[in-house]
Formats: sequence, structure tokens, C-alpha cells
Amino acid sequence: MSQKSELQLANFICKYREKDLLDYPKLFAKVFFNGPMVRKFKDTKYILKDIQLVSIGDGIEVVAGRFIKDLFLHREQVYRDDGILVSDARKMQSSPSALFFLVLNDHRLLYFHESSYAPSLHVFESSVRWFFKDVRRKRIDNILLSDTEKVYYARKYERKITRSFLNDLIPDPEIKVIPISSAVSLKAFVEKFSILRRVRVSIYDTNNELDTDAMFQALREQKQRVKGERTVLEHVSKEGLDKDEVATEFSDLTSLGNNELVFKGVGLNGNAISGNNNDFSIKVPIGQLPRDMQESARRVYDVYAGLLANKTVGKQVSQGTVDEKIKKLKRVIDDAQE
Repeated sequence: MSQKSELQLANFICKYREKDLLDYPKLFAKVFFNGPMVRKFKDTKYILKDIQLVSIGDGIEVVAGRFIKDLFLHREQVYRDDGILVSDARKMQSSPSALFFLVLNDHRLLYFHESSYAPSLHVFESSVRWFFKDVRRKRIDNILLSDTEKVYYARKYERKITRSFLNDLIPDPEIKVIPISSAVSLKAFVEKFSILRRVRVSIYDTNNELDTDAMFQALREQKQRVKGERTVLEHVSKEGLDKDEVATEFSDLTSLGNNELVFKGVGLNGNAISGNNNDFSIKVPIGQLPRDMQESARRVYDVYAGLLANKTVGKQVSQGTVDEKIKKLKRVIDDAQE
């Protein structure tokens, strides 16, 4: 069991150029609702399984599942009680896991270490990115290998169907998982600096939410116009930035999870230190979760709803037809499971 029993919050951003996570429901369903997904990396496997779509109520839908890191631990020698170091080569399988809860309505990811040494949010991000890209590649391959599919797309778009055309029709997804912080956790982190010399903000596209900060909304629109992959804003001062102002200015940004921040400077002991969103993210103690995935999803969402209500976490303001996209996704999932 997890030693800390903490819930970590993040923003799950998935962009297909100007389109979002729910604009490609068949790809989404293939990643999360097509049986266990397995990614092999050297001697380690990363596995998505036990996934369910949980209806919380009031139109809230949560994708709940388990993320497993499966590996073998190797040893070559051991130190005995009699003080002798002896050769003793053995291996043991270990499969630490985490639970994830993706709220489809606002793309918030709620992440819980189910055991010690569970895979981190960063590992979850890289694995899910790999799954999405792999599913997209296989989808394009299947279209090109199927005469029926090629005829369908040729008639629909009145042109010859090529890999280049399909790569443009089904863009490669860009996925970011950005930990969320609060004003309190950001302030506490900034206070670890005796001199804060640099703050760098990497601005990413939001899913389909409105940006509450006019300046950052303008920067995102400019980024899209010039077709930039990323836009960076940076504040630098050798003498040191005003820590109180930094904590105040960026608290709203970090509570939404739409931007990555990096801080660099000098620590209280005089050594150089740095940190990013993960270092000042919100971690909420919640104890152990029920084994039943639906019960776990409801309990975790209740904790998240409380954080929204007391404004510890910023509320995403969606634009467009998110509810209709979720209904379409549910139809796709139901059809795949029949």
C-alpha cells in the first residue's frame, strides 16, 4: 500500500493542432477502452488496465483506471548478519501501481499512488503519449491497408488517399500533464529561495477552456497564428525578483495547470536551487481508497469538488460543446463493447 496515501492533481492537455482530446473519440476509446495497453521499455512494462467510465452525477464523467509499472529487480550480492558480503544473484518481479481519474468535463487528472514506488505523473504522461501516438499510427496504417476504408475516404474528400493526407487529417497528438498547485503551496516553495533570479513560463494551448488571464490568452492566440509549438515568457534579475509579487502573480496560473513554470536562484543555504510545477504541486492526504474502482472514483471526485468549492484549485471555464462530445464518446465506447 502507498505510504503517503496522497492525491495529486494535474491538468491533462491533449491537442490535435486546433482540436482537442474529445474531438477524436475513436482514438480515445482505443487507448482507454480496448483492453490492457502495454508499453515495453527495456526490461520494464507500463500497463493501462481496469479502466471504467464512471458517471458521478450532474453530467460528470470520469475515466478511472490503473497504471502499472511491471519490472524485475535484480541483485548480485547480499550483506549477511555475520558481516560477510557474499554473491547471491537473484531476481524478483515487482509491479507497483497508481490509480488515475480523468475528469472528461474539465480534463483534470487526479492521480493516486496505490503502492510504494508507484510510477510518477511524468511516467504516466510519457506512456499515455506513446499509447496515443501508437493508436494513431495504427489507425492510419489500417486505413491504407483497407480498400473499403480508402474508397470511403476517397469519396468523402474527393481525392486520392495517401499517408501524407492522412497524417494531416489525423494530426499527431501533443500531450502534456501539468501538476496543479495552490497559492499556499507556491508561496511555500518560493520562500525556499534566498534569491529568486529567474522565472520561466512555458505557455501551452489549453484543451477547450477559456484563459482567465487576458495577457496569456493573447500570447496563446499569437502562438497559434505564428504556428509556434511553445511560447516562453521569462523574468530575470541577478539581484533577485520580488518573491511576494512572483507568488501573487503566478498563483492563478499554477492553480489551473495550463502553463509550466521553472524557478531558479539561490537557496537559503547559499546553494543553487531550481524547481518546477511538480515541486510545488498540491498533494492531498486522503487515506486508502476502496478496491472498487467506481467507489474510488466517486470518493476522489468528492475530494476534488471540495478543492474547487473552497477555491484551492482554479476552476476551468470550458467553451464549446463539451457535453455533446462526451455523449458522442460514450456512444463510441458502448459500440466498441457490444
